[in-house]
Amino acid sequence: MEWWQELAVLENNIAHDFFRRMVGATPSISDGVVVCPISAGGVVAVDLASRSLLWAYQYPRIAKSNNDPNRGQAPTLRQGDRWVDGSAVIASGRVLLTPPESDEMHCLDLFTGAQLWTQNRGQALFLAGVFRDKFLLIENRQAAVCDLANGQAVQRIPLPATPSGRGVMTKDGRYCLPLTNASIVELDVPGGKLQGTTALLRGVAAGNLIWQSGRFISVGPEYIEAFDDLSQLQERVAAATEQSP
Repeated sequence: MEWWQELAVLENNIAHDFFRRMVGATPSISDGVVVCPISAGGVVAVDLASRSLLWAYQYPRIAKSNNDPNRGQAPTLRQGDRWVDGSAVIASGRVLLTPPESDEMHCLDLFTGAQLWTQNRGQALFLAGVFRDKFLLIENRQAAVCDLANGQAVQRIPLPATPSGRGVMTKDGRYCLPLTNASIVELDVPGGKLQGTTALLRGVAAGNLIWQSGRFISVGPEYIEAFDDLSQLQERVAAATEQSP
């Protein structure tokens, strides 16, 4: 170990807070700042250059995220009715927080931790990503394109089925989202519309998607699968055809 920095002192440690143990807390890094959710009603930023605390931000923790006193130590996690990913997304000098123990979305200044705006979660499940001055929220049966400046929804895109996992944002602002009807839809974030739908040939819903070296990789509850990126596949086919018609 080269160095360490304590982030917070909490009233209940993680052994007695089942909610913290369930949701996890993944740090995000940008411009020398590490943003560390603690899954207990707050987030802390660390300056990598000075290896010291930069700022801390607290928000109200919903009562239902605590242990239910009528159920002993069984946690009430509100599965399907809360943010499902508490990772901080950093874009354009802003930190977007979707804490599972909060019913709000919080936007902070990356370098000062100052609150820029908050919005009620509504029916949103997770923050899909940011493209230029817009960000995309995924709900059960629709996606919302929102303004990064104030968090307000500017367009809504109906979904033909519910999401089956996290998707991938492309460099031109298309978001590829897997659905439970064994398809992957392309959402055009700048245009605020459904761009297209690809049916999966095996009829099995894809899980969380990542993109690597010209392939989409799906990690689902039953399978790990790989799919070719259509544009790169077409380029490889064209190059091979030119060499050997």
